[in-house]
Parts: sequence; structure tokens; C-alpha cells
Amino acid sequence: MDKWLKAFWSHWKKGGSPGSSPEQPAIAPNFYFQPLFKATHNNAGNYHTYKEMEGLPSVVDPESVAHKELCRSIPGLYTFEADFMPSDIWLSELSLDYRKSFNRILESLDNLVHDKKELTNYVRLNLTNPASIKVL
Repeated sequence: MDKWLKAFWSHWKKGGSPGSSPEQPAIAPNFYFQPLFKATHNNAGNYHTYKEMEGLPSVVDPESVAHKELCRSIPGLYTFEADFMPSDIWLSELSLDYRKSFNRILESLDNLVHDKKELTNYVRLNLTNPASIKVL
């Protein structure tokens, strides 16, 4: 399925399809309710809908190696692959430095932890190298 779906998204991106969000559907109103978005979760690849992507503790796979490592060290986080989504989504979330992506990861941590008091402990216990995290 990956080969076909990757070809689909490549064609989509080259064609400059009008509208690439649920508010401006390009193909059909139910397009974003199809499992066309690939994510890795607990080292397994799965396909999800846009609606699921928005509801799951998730992040769009960032370009930065440091950001990738950070995301991979968070248990339970879904990492959605940029090759399997419209350009306007992944372009706005290429880096955790971007507001949309940063907000997404914060919301994801909130969903994963459930108790804000436990966030510090969660980070300490689950991130592979907490000493490498810089707080600005």
C-alpha cells in the first residue's frame, strides 16, 4: 500500500490540487475521512484519517534530526509522515519551532500524561536523554 499511496501523494503535490484541508476539500467532502495519512506508532506503521490525526497524540515528522529524536523518545506519540499528506499541512509543521507543530506536541503530551503535575516526571522517565533538552 505504501508504494501506491506515496505515488498518490506525489501526484497530488505536483498537481497543485485546489484545497487541501477539510475546509476546502479538493476531491470530495469525505476525502479527509479516508485512511490516507501514514503514521508510525510504537514502531508500527498504520494508516489514519485526517480526523484521527487531529485527535491522536501526534506530530508531523519534523525535518530536524534533534526534533525527530525527541519525538521518537515519547512513548505513545504518533509520528505522521510528511510524504503521506498534503503539502500545506506538512509545510506548516516541518519543525517543532513552528507554532502549529509546537502546539500539536504540547497537546499530545497533555493527552498522554493526563495529569499536568506528572508532566515533569513523564519527561524524565521517558525521554532518552533529558539532559540534552534545553529550556529557553
